[in-house]
Amino acid sequence: MHTARLHGRVDAVTLELLHGLLHDRTPISAGSRYELWGTANQTVGDLKTFLPSEQLPAWVNAFTDS
Repeated sequence: MHTARLHGRVDAVTLELLHGLLHDRTPISAGSRYELWGTANQTVGDLKTFLPSEQLPAWVNAFTDS
């Protein structure tokens, strides 16, 4: 989310892809215990930190990592 932090915005395509990854249990690499959903979860948190809520879709603003 460096782009969001540096430029203060994120595009709709990125948000759509991110939303789809929040339930993806695919490992981030072969043999890794980390899954895509975990990275996506962290990215949503970054968006909420670096961008004003009015620039984000409702699902991001309502998102909790619990």
